[in-house]
Amino acid sequence: MAKLKAYETATHRYVLAGKDVWGQQVYAAYLKLPGGEVFAGYRYRRTRKDFARLRKVYGPLTPLARWEECPEWCIDRSNTGV
Repeated sequence: MAKLKAYETATHRYVLAGKDVWGQQVYAAYLKLPGGEVFAGYRYRRTRKDFARLRKVYGPLTPLARWEECPEWCIDRSNTGV
């Protein structure tokens, strides 16, 4: 079995949660707090291709975040049994 891909920052931990209805990977975000972790929603991880496309649209000096919010309704649960 393949190991699930996870990312960590100073404030969040991101765990692969599956795919959305269009086939893009979605991650579950957990906010790190002193008492433990709290679920913070679902996010997309932007790729280099996404950054290149957005830089053309908004210009090179516009700050862009690595993680983008994903609404819960778009997550594909057809193969999870949920």
